Amino acid sequence: MEIKIYIEYNENIFDVSDVCIGEVILQRTINEASVLKFNVAKPFNSIKEFSFFEGDSVWLKYNDKFIFHGYVFSKERDKNQIISVMCYDQLRYLKNKDNYYVYYKKASDVIKKICTDYKIETGIIDDTAFIINKQNFQGKSLIQIILSCLDITKQNNAKNYTVYDDAGKLCVRDVKNLVMPLLLADTTSMIDYNYKTEIDSDTYNKVKLWRKNKKTKIDSITVAENSQAQKKWGVLQYFKRINSDYNSKQAKLLAEEILSQKCRERKKLNIICMGTDNGEIDIRGGSTVYIKINNLAELSVDSMLLTENCIHRFSDNEHILELTFSEVYNGTFKYY
Repeated sequence: MEIKIYIEYNENIFDVSDVCIGEVILQRTINEASVLKFNVAKPFNSIKEFSFFEGDSVWLKYNDKFIFHGYVFSKERDKNQIISVMCYDQLRYLKNKDNYYVYYKKASDVIKKICTDYKIETGIIDDTAFIINKQNFQGKSLIQIILSCLDITKQNNAKNYTVYDDAGKLCVRDVKNLVMPLLLADTTSMIDYNYKTEIDSDTYNKVKLWRKNKKTKIDSITVAENSQAQKKWGVLQYFKRINSDYNSKQAKLLAEEILSQKCRERKKLNIICMGTDNGEIDIRGGSTVYIKINNLAELSVDSMLLTENCIHRFSDNEHILELTFSEVYNGTFKYY
């Protein structure tokens, strides 16, 4: 395993790998900017006429493959002149807020328009097919707009898309296109795991949607609930204001869809495993990998799981992965 870090300064690209000390961390979370963290020691005795600043480009190379391209966003220096560097890829710029009016466009086209407007480089953007009628986004972050459009698409064609940056190219893929031919098992490369169940976050057994009727101008409330779950957990209510364009039937269908997604225990699985150069370096939030764990609490996992978060740690010629998966149902996974 070989790790290389390059920084562009003053239109020149410098290999700073020899002055990096300690652990290099690459975190890839689903639908968020990837984060690269590393430390460099100053003075840079082995690199003449070199310095770097916020906004400078950074590349991470694993063996012969570039796996990250981003920009310096922060630096911290201690008394020993060790500089801690944090970089984000270009999805960080999707935090910008703006107004966008979507009028009979596909989510994929909306994303391309945003990327053009903000000079974001694009890679593979899957055709999302479904045409969104009308949506008016005001003062929303670009990533909120993108995810809202993808969520509307999912509600209508049942396809789940994820947004990520592939070493400098923004991509939008159906998660079914990110299935990896990998097996991570408790009997092989797995070092440790942790399994958690809870109803404390994002679990609801009653959905209430509020909208203003376009014709009568009267407020309308649509409710969907699960009485059995309420007896078990108490009332956990999800409340949301929806667009007045929804009619009664559409509002009811939406409430029932939200209830079906959120009336469940949250189940989270965290895994620590060893990278073996068998393709683990490509795992990111949005990747689907095969997980096999015997005798895990009330279930055994033997299925494909969608990765929510992946942290790659590189140190002492060793590659360790920390993976987070959610929504484990009796050994199977339900896309969210």
